[in-house]
Amino acid sequence: MRKTLGAGSLVFLTGALVAVISLAAVYWFFVRTQTGQEIDQLAFDGATIGHRTVAPYVFSFLDALPVVAAIIAFVLAVVVSASRRRWYLFALAIGSAIAANVTTQILKPLLPRPDLGVDGFAYNSLPSGHTTVAAAAVLVVFLVASPQWRGWAALAGAIFTVVAGVATLAGQWHRPSDVVAGLLVVAFWGCLAGALGQRPRVESTRIQVPRMRVLLWVALISTLGTVLSFLFVLTRPNGGETTLLVAYAGGVTAITAAGFLLAALATRAFRRVR
Repeated sequence: MRKTLGAGSLVFLTGALVAVISLAAVYWFFVRTQTGQEIDQLAFDGATIGHRTVAPYVFSFLDALPVVAAIIAFVLAVVVSASRRRWYLFALAIGSAIAANVTTQILKPLLPRPDLGVDGFAYNSLPSGHTTVAAAAVLVVFLVASPQWRGWAALAGAIFTVVAGVATLAGQWHRPSDVVAGLLVVAFWGCLAGALGQRPRVESTRIQVPRMRVLLWVALISTLGTVLSFLFVLTRPNGGETTLLVAYAGGVTAITAAGFLLAALATRAFRRVR
């Protein structure tokens, strides 16, 4: 029993380390290198194509997102925790969500964005605060859900978080890297919560294969779209409106790939957490 518990904690601690390394890599490439800044900015500029038509809806959604997401997550967490009498997990989930949002607000002003000659707004906006709020709310519901419902929570949560992240790009509030960074911040605290949430009586639960397959397939297809977009933009950095559109599509698929992949990994990793 102790061996199983230790192995489970090690998986989550390893995941937390990977999240930190991934966040550092995203920051280094997309903020500290000229190529990364150019690709990120092209995706941001390409959002003007959809910005003209969806902006009113996007702004209304983003304005309501922090409060609505926090209230819904808190109410669901209270109801589920009360019915299951899992108040330790409730406190852990709420604490992780708060820590993730505080971390994003601390990191944003501390991470410098050098001037590498790339046109666009010069200040750093990584990680995305709105994405962090949305993903943290999903994390709360995911953690307090019973194992048989975590697959559904991960699937619904991935859709909600990706929509929130894409909305910040479509509204030209954030670059794609900002959104991915926000997801990684929440992933880090989710892994720590998983390590702390291990209980003495650990049971293996059946992995919800249909939900896992959907999450993985969406992540795989989106990753392929991101790679193709990335290669296209690299070969045609000043290709006009077509390049902007492809870069924007690549930003959307990158956000989708990150959101669904993290949801799939969470479903897999939490299969032994009661």
